[in-house]
Amino acid sequence: MGGTRRVATGTDSGTSTLTRAGTSPTNGVGASPSPSTTCIRLSAMQRPVRVAVVDDFEVVVRGVAALLADEPRVEVVELSVDQPVRQDIDVALFDTFGNDQLTGEALRTVVDNPHVASVAAYTSRFDPRLKDWLLGQGARGYLSKSLGAVELGDALVRIADGEVVVVEPPRNHAR
Repeated sequence: MGGTRRVATGTDSGTSTLTRAGTSPTNGVGASPSPSTTCIRLSAMQRPVRVAVVDDFEVVVRGVAALLADEPRVEVVELSVDQPVRQDIDVALFDTFGNDQLTGEALRTVVDNPHVASVAAYTSRFDPRLKDWLLGQGARGYLSKSLGAVELGDALVRIADGEVVVVEPPRNHAR
């Protein structure tokens, strides 16, 4: 994502924004950005959010890693194909595809891993019951696979900062 620069905004939450070149950030005193401004939230940790992509298909973990490769707020540090996460990470992105009948074992393994601070379910199909179940089992996010890199980065930053984030696919999104 070339042409970006970090801009401190002095927000109460301790987050700052990433402003694309050619735009102007907020002035940090509550003013709104101009309509041409694209502000992107950075983690309160003031470093990229460390992410592990957890799935049983290599094509998925590599694809998500490629999607996030140019997202400066996110560092994909581990690709986990049928292996436990072995590094300290902020968010494990757990793919729910093929897990419609989750017994809890796969999710519990990730949620209970001492190297994983938070878990976000990554799904191609929004199911309110599955969302409620996953959040009840300890997931901190339920994220649509329709998200682009910037939107996924935003959600991962918010989760790493302690929020519970649910992002449904757009209503007109084909499933």
